[in-house]
Amino acid sequence: MNKNKEKVPKIRFPGFTEPWEQRKFDEIFTMLQNNALSRADLNSEQGSAMNVHYGDILIKFGECLDVSKEKIPFITDDTCLTKYKESFLVNGDVIIADAAEDEAVGKCSEIVGLTTETVISGLHTIPCRANKVFANGYLGYYMNSNAYHNQLLPLIQGTKVSSISKTALKDTIVLYPKSTEEQALISQYFTKLNNLITLHQRKLNHLKDKKKGLLQKMFPKKGELVPELRFPEFTDTWEQRKLGEVAVRVTRKNKDLESTLPLTISAQDGLIDQNEFFNKTVASRDVSGYYLVKNGEFAYNKSYSNGYPWGNVINLSLYKL
Repeated sequence: MNKNKEKVPKIRFPGFTEPWEQRKFDEIFTMLQNNALSRADLNSEQGSAMNVHYGDILIKFGECLDVSKEKIPFITDDTCLTKYKESFLVNGDVIIADAAEDEAVGKCSEIVGLTTETVISGLHTIPCRANKVFANGYLGYYMNSNAYHNQLLPLIQGTKVSSISKTALKDTIVLYPKSTEEQALISQYFTKLNNLITLHQRKLNHLKDKKKGLLQKMFPKKGELVPELRFPEFTDTWEQRKLGEVAVRVTRKNKDLESTLPLTISAQDGLIDQNEFFNKTVASRDVSGYYLVKNGEFAYNKSYSNGYPWGNVINLSLYKL
């Protein structure tokens, strides 16, 4: 948004020029009742009603929760449903997670795709219903954007577990185009982006699985000297040596300050500049006592990281040293 009295976004679909509306949360939404059912009270198989748990909002569901597509847990004992009858969710309702372990507090999902299903809002959630008509998906995308979520950061309470109260939400500001047509275009645009991301994520996952399979087949198994899968022109058996016979440990120190670039080992990025990885330097000011690694040499990180349960070996390739 431009920082002027007329709230206008920097990037906008052509044909729309009116300033956006600005209202307090309390003017836009009516808060509904949630329940306090734990995971133990839910099941994944069957039930009369589905229950949206805050943990699923934080981790599983996106800006829009399509009831017809997502797997939402069921309430095991449906005798409690009469208590929440006035708060059965409808399309357009927004469910806010009011607790998290970090600044994800306030992440929300807008209900879409609901037909005849009964859905209620669960533990540590604040279900809200708009008092005016919005285009499908607009509120879900807007309220997860920095434009809205940054307002919540000063309102978060707690140390180990962060939370935000209903009272704190009431004075936050909601911005929206007057035209529901413009709202719809914004929603459709981000939905298309999400679909594109999902498509590429599937391709990425497929390639990762393929790589994993090839790594198992293109290197000899324990006790064997020939891999299961091999390029056709090679037939010789592989050599087998102890690591100490083919490599020596690098013990040189950076005593002459040949390098002032402190690196860290990342499973995904390899040996990478600490400033680039952490957005700051975590090394000591005096790096003369650090090991000096040069191009073509390897570093072994014995710590567990995602996808590398036994640590990982990294070649220095991103920088000239």
